[in-house]
Amino acid sequence: MSKFLKRYIDTIFIMLGTSCNLHCRYCLQQCQEIPKLPDKINPDIFDFIKECCDENDGEPVGLHFYGGEPTIYFDKIKEVVEKTKDMNVGYSMITNGKAITKEMADFMNEHKFSVAISWDGPNVMKTRKYDAFKENFDNIMSLNSLGINAIISAAAYPKEVIDAMNELDAKYAKIHHGRHMSPNTEYIFDTGIADKSLIKEIDYDRVRQESYELTKAYIHAKENGEGDLPQYRWQANFFYSISHFYSGDCPETTEVTHASCGNGYNVLDMDLSGNLYECHNIFESIGDIYTPYFDYLSQVISRDNLIGTHKDCNDCPAVSVCYGGCKLLKRGSKEKESYCAIRKALFGGMLDAYIEYGQQKHKTADENQEEKEDKSQKD
Repeated sequence: MSKFLKRYIDTIFIMLGTSCNLHCRYCLQQCQEIPKLPDKINPDIFDFIKECCDENDGEPVGLHFYGGEPTIYFDKIKEVVEKTKDMNVGYSMITNGKAITKEMADFMNEHKFSVAISWDGPNVMKTRKYDAFKENFDNIMSLNSLGINAIISAAAYPKEVIDAMNELDAKYAKIHHGRHMSPNTEYIFDTGIADKSLIKEIDYDRVRQESYELTKAYIHAKENGEGDLPQYRWQANFFYSISHFYSGDCPETTEVTHASCGNGYNVLDMDLSGNLYECHNIFESIGDIYTPYFDYLSQVISRDNLIGTHKDCNDCPAVSVCYGGCKLLKRGSKEKESYCAIRKALFGGMLDAYIEYGQQKHKTADENQEEKEDKSQKD
């Protein structure tokens, strides 16, 4: 362990470019004027990555390949991997899966990539107009470390998405001799997208009810020692983040202090030329790999709209799910309101289930105590 001041970087987003082979209705990038990112690799980025690895106390630095659609830039991915494969790094990407070939899958397996497919369940054609698991099933399912990343919206509600994930996971486990997928859900929000129907038509009562039902099922499974089964991983991930937020490992206050996503801090966002950004979805460079670290960090801090005491967030129980929002959203904006609404519905359903569970446990404990006292008096 180093004795002196150092950076602590555990993830680097490699911003390959912004071209894509799909046009998803909720894409965060479609509503922005995005400059063309550099397509020539600056060899100095590899020395920079090596330094980040050396400063990370023996823990691997995650290199996350990001687009647009990252597989469009597969030649760049292969070049980066070739130059970094002997460093202490891990590789990952989120992809729509459309362009994945057998050659790509074999390469990603060889280099132990974690790959998440963007897929929104049974109504994916309404949101993405492409079903990766229908059109490119064999190549995708051949990946050794596979996850699904779903966007919850008016066309994709939690229960139907989780049920569909579980069906795919059962098929994946048969192919991979018991190995399971990693499920993840995110939630639609408005950054200026033209088609707002996937937000405006959300039934928040349904989100809350389904969240409640899924949480009750998870609690029951935990009570029976089955909480680690694959079908409950989605709920387990949320429960972990909530319990960790309120645990002794975190500050005593739940006050939002900075971007919880880590972008700009322990997560760096870097293009192939070595330019640095405050977020991989914000395309104004705030420095490069040659910029003195504290000059760069001052830019990150000055732009971080989550810094400070946000009473509207700190008093909201859902802050343990969203940690105060996103750098892309301005406080008090209509976009921020819709961002909050779906997360409040989700967390509200979870909270309803846990409160009900706690009340039932308390009632059962009281009844058991009364039964013991009655028995004692009779004896």
